[in-house]
Amino acid sequence: MMESVKQFTVGDVTYSVARASAIDQDAILSLLTSPITERWAVLRQRGDVSDVESMIMPMFMAMPQSIKQPVSGMLMKKAFIAGEQSAVDIKAFSGRMVEYNTLLAKILIWNLDDFFTWLAGVSENKENQESQQQ
Repeated sequence: MMESVKQFTVGDVTYSVARASAIDQDAILSLLTSPITERWAVLRQRGDVSDVESMIMPMFMAMPQSIKQPVSGMLMKKAFIAGEQSAVDIKAFSGRMVEYNTLLAKILIWNLDDFFTWLAGVSENKENQESQQQ
């Protein structure tokens, strides 16, 4: 069974985050498939797709607010500082935008883990086909 709550430590703070609903995950995937696959293709050409977080975090930093706001809202709908009751949103990260975007990246990767597994499989299949053609 998939884990529905997970803890993420970013900087010196640990956050407890509930997984987004399937409806929200599908909406996020619809909004982000294109920018993720474009970045994945560049990393694949360089030969290194092992560090997905280092690909996703700058994507969030450069993302237009018209996309980032709904995506972050869905990802952090149920995010809390571990052991506390109050919800965490962007306001809690004043002066810590790298940490905020890192947290978003970690949560996204966890929520869309099946997509990233699929994407890695597609890449591996393409690499195998390309090496067989040579």
